[in-house]
Amino acid sequence: MKIPTWAYVAGIWMILIGGCSLLSDYHSINIREINQTQQALMQGFTKSMETENDSISRAKMNSTLTILTGEKDTTQNKSFEETIESMIELSEETIELTITYAYIGLIIYLIYTLSGILLMVRTRVSIPLAIGILIISIAFVLIQSFVLTEHYGSGLIARFAKGGYYFGILLDVIILIIILAGNKSYYKFLPDEEE
Repeated sequence: MKIPTWAYVAGIWMILIGGCSLLSDYHSINIREINQTQQALMQGFTKSMETENDSISRAKMNSTLTILTGEKDTTQNKSFEETIESMIELSEETIELTITYAYIGLIIYLIYTLSGILLMVRTRVSIPLAIGILIISIAFVLIQSFVLTEHYGSGLIARFAKGGYYFGILLDVIILIIILAGNKSYYKFLPDEEE
């Protein structure tokens, strides 16, 4: 009996999504270093802005920031540099949460990737493991999105994070539907049959 096409499709997508999530979580563990690099780049950018104090370009930048941040009075309350810093600055609590979720994510997405591989192999645990880890992944991403986007605030980082979280949930739901709708007769074993 051949492996069903839906199992290949779901398995390959789970391997790809799991691998990308593993890489993302691995990089999130190093968020302190990334944050320090961003701050150093911002300081260099601020120094270059001080040398080019053109009021027209500054007004254009402030209007762009108004669009990005959603704040209507960006030019009155904060300078351009302060607005950019508030958009990318992360509190210590947010950094700790990000690192904690990254470690949890490494475990979940390692199992997620393994589950994608097992979908393409005939075992008794292939389907239950895939369905279970997809449900766990959806729940994890929902919790992560509510907690972390609250800490990111309403800036640019929060907007990108929310979009990424919702896209991930959508992909998990699609894969879950594919698995639930697929013919699972390939994975059924007769009593005298061994794996």
